[in-house]
Amino acid sequence: MTRFATLFAGLMLIVCAVSPVSADVGFQGIKVGGGFLWNDEVKGPLDATGGGLHVSVDFQLSGPISLAPFYEFSRRNSITSTLFGGEFHYNIPVSDKAKFYVGPGFGAAKAGGSTEFHFNGVGGFKFDLNDRLGLFVQGKYAWAADDLVNGIAAHGGITFSVMK
Repeated sequence: MTRFATLFAGLMLIVCAVSPVSADVGFQGIKVGGGFLWNDEVKGPLDATGGGLHVSVDFQLSGPISLAPFYEFSRRNSITSTLFGGEFHYNIPVSDKAKFYVGPGFGAAKAGGSTEFHFNGVGGFKFDLNDRLGLFVQGKYAWAADDLVNGIAAHGGITFSVMK
């Protein structure tokens, strides 16, 4: 877990170092929302299918690609399932205020005292209400080694931008 945290911190430092290159590259905003995780192939005692939280930060890289470090959790009974890591989004503009995004992600999954590496695929939609505030919805499928977390997550919420 410490190695992952070090790798994640290093990745964030690299992204922050690249941020001042141009107005189109760098910090874009924060997503905060709620949602749920539905585990379809998880070990019985670790089933954390239930409601939860999503928080992510968007960093625009070059072209239509962005990086979104994220933290998510869901809880059921006494079990909390946590996913954190980073996703690369390929952004597809629909209009000046709306865009779809799809892409792969990776990170760590934690449940029941165990931590495993995970991969995920994400797809979502973001709509800007004005220069600083917007809405988002997204879905993802996450797979972690050892069947720790294998399931579908759906989130929706608000986006905040401070750089426009």
